[in-house]
Amino acid sequence: MPDIRPDAGEASAAPAEPVPPQLLDQVAEIRELWARQREHWTSEVTEQVHERLHTLTQAAEAEGLAELAEAAFSAEVYLSSFVGIDTAMTLEQREAFDALLAALPGPSPEMAEAGAVVAPDGRELYVIGRRTGPLAEAAALLEKAGFVVHRLEDPESAERALRQGLPAAIVADVESIPALEGLIEALARIHKETGRHVPLAYVASEGDLETRVKAVRAGGDAFFSPPFDGRQIAERLQSLVALHSPGNRYRVLVVEDDASQAEFATSILAKAGMEAQSVTDPMAVLDALHSFRPHLILMDIYMPEINGIELTTVIREYDEFVDIPIVFLSGEQDADKQVDALSVGGDDFITKPIRPRQLIAVVRNRLRRSRVQPGCGPGREEGVHLLDKRQFFDRIAGQLAADPMRTQATGVLLLAPDGMETLRRRLGEEGSRRLLERLAATLAPELGGDDSLALLDDCCLAILVRRATANLVHDLESRLHERVAERPFPVGEEERHLTAAIGVALANDTRSDPASLVNRARLALEYALNEGPGKTITHDEQFEALLASGVDPRVKEDDITRNIRQCLREDGFTLLYQPMLDLVERGAETWDLKLRMPTPTGELLAYREFRKEAERAGLAGDIDRWLVSRALDILQRRKDKGNRTTRLFAAQSVSTLLSPGYPDWLSGELRERRMVGTGLVLEFRLSALSHDLKAAKTAIARLREMDIQVCLSHFAEKKAAFKVLRYVRGRYIRIAPRLLKADRETIAMVIANAHKSGAKVIVSHIDDPRAIDLHWSSGADILEGDFIQQPLDSMDYDFTQVVI
Repeated sequence: MPDIRPDAGEASAAPAEPVPPQLLDQVAEIRELWARQREHWTSEVTEQVHERLHTLTQAAEAEGLAELAEAAFSAEVYLSSFVGIDTAMTLEQREAFDALLAALPGPSPEMAEAGAVVAPDGRELYVIGRRTGPLAEAAALLEKAGFVVHRLEDPESAERALRQGLPAAIVADVESIPALEGLIEALARIHKETGRHVPLAYVASEGDLETRVKAVRAGGDAFFSPPFDGRQIAERLQSLVALHSPGNRYRVLVVEDDASQAEFATSILAKAGMEAQSVTDPMAVLDALHSFRPHLILMDIYMPEINGIELTTVIREYDEFVDIPIVFLSGEQDADKQVDALSVGGDDFITKPIRPRQLIAVVRNRLRRSRVQPGCGPGREEGVHLLDKRQFFDRIAGQLAADPMRTQATGVLLLAPDGMETLRRRLGEEGSRRLLERLAATLAPELGGDDSLALLDDCCLAILVRRATANLVHDLESRLHERVAERPFPVGEEERHLTAAIGVALANDTRSDPASLVNRARLALEYALNEGPGKTITHDEQFEALLASGVDPRVKEDDITRNIRQCLREDGFTLLYQPMLDLVERGAETWDLKLRMPTPTGELLAYREFRKEAERAGLAGDIDRWLVSRALDILQRRKDKGNRTTRLFAAQSVSTLLSPGYPDWLSGELRERRMVGTGLVLEFRLSALSHDLKAAKTAIARLREMDIQVCLSHFAEKKAAFKVLRYVRGRYIRIAPRLLKADRETIAMVIANAHKSGAKVIVSHIDDPRAIDLHWSSGADILEGDFIQQPLDSMDYDFTQVVI
């Protein structure tokens, strides 16, 4: 909005006009494009979304729709910093931009997707209700887990969207139940006419029995209440979706020696949408398990040669079949016999005769509770069985108990792809899990029959091995590295070669226990990840000596937070100073203040390396104030020495700028020193200002009253950026690093528009002046980079002897 005029908007109390259909279409197109971008990041789609936001802003202004124009403009400004960059947004950045898109008035996201059918992987959800509270929290967790979430404001919107296509599931607030009657009836009608059941899950702020019963009576298939477990919610919903997905069918193996009864059971299950296969010869069950890969077994008890209880005992001895639900279907009425069947590994017992509906209900209920998915067998990826944490610890305990004198080498290996944290942000929880499962399938051929493979979390695989000697364990480590490196893995929509880090712990003494072995392997893995790609670290005597020495090459998150608090308390931060050359005011002393935090190991961490921990601990504002306070001290000392032309640039977060009392605090700091803010330049990231431009403008105006100037960093060449510059009246702009390689027309445009807006242009990150276009060095106002001087801990630079 070239003219952002909050005063004019506030003067008119007239209600906003309805948004014209053509603008609603533009909003829908933007959301549709962004939904694709969330699945697979490309710079081209970023450019398209940005262009459409710009078009929407102009169109809304032309229609006099201030609310829509301001919302679109804020999103346009935020996205401008990412145009032309191939690197995807971080999770926090995506959430911030999602919030800006959610603020767009007009059609709700589900209407932008009207006509969309269930995504190929069955992960599109309708979320009905308010955008705050438990429902919003659950929706955010589902998005992180890889679901495509369409937020609907009311049930009527959902009913309209259902006429165009069906989602994989619907999530609603329990408080919305009175208004959901029409939607529930529509879902029932769809189920009756098409056989398709769309799962309905409810979210509530309380998980008491009365609320849960209310959800069940309103047709709920699942119920969630705080505190939320993101993975648990995602797995539960995915299980529901899979159970009712028309494209995926559960496989049920019926083990029954009576052919007529076997045929009866398989026909009932087939009519219910499941794939059923019968085995009348119990001795052929193992072959059928390997070939059919069922998700559930229906087992008779009395059969020739081997009965069902004995057969279940045999099946449970196989790692790959240990998690398959086994439901006994028998005419046995003796309670002791039923208990015997359940005690050897049975999950349920159904007595004959049984009605078809009862059989279907029991099987579906057991499948739903088992959490296996119809898209793969119980062994998951390529038939590989992954133990859970409890099972893995049990296996470790069993191995240790079997060899109490440690005559063989028993070891736990934790393996994680290098850069897993980055991969997790890109793939989400579910995508990371699938990657690790594929990795497990790749490694499985190297493992022996007695080895165990587990998925402990979303970051690493765990392997339990026992070999004759430790050298054989180390040989296995080398082969695992080779296996990982020899083939590419799907990461999003691309294939990528990976390397892995391995942490190893061997049970070398009789005091070893499962928990300590895993913890030692995890610590070794952390060191291996820190060492570089493709490393293996063994938790041995040498490693323990390193730990005992206190030399820790890593700084854990808790240690970082503790270190931040100590630096704030003891004035322990370090400042480095990098000179900035003013090409207009020759000889002007200008410095960029670089905050560093010393660590116990002697490192100096740049602020970007601990910013997230600071924000998470609520300390970012304290750090910002510490930096400003030191800058004012420097300016005061310079002034006392007669130097009144010093300028200091200090980076600040927008959250600090907008925090209550920040301008008043600054004013108090100046009064205490009996000085004005001349020479202090506070720097804010352009995209962050877009969250609340009006508040930012007000706060920046307060800074100007103190003679404190403002610089907008990561400045893009887009028109929206210059609108913000003029709106907040920034004095400097620091161009985005990617613009160093811009064409000359773009360079000339940026410089001309900045000067026209009364701002000076700063070009930084220059390591070699020959690497940037001459138009920058000749047209910019201030240059900064290592080619001038690297950041040092002293302010020693002769600004009068400058040659460019």
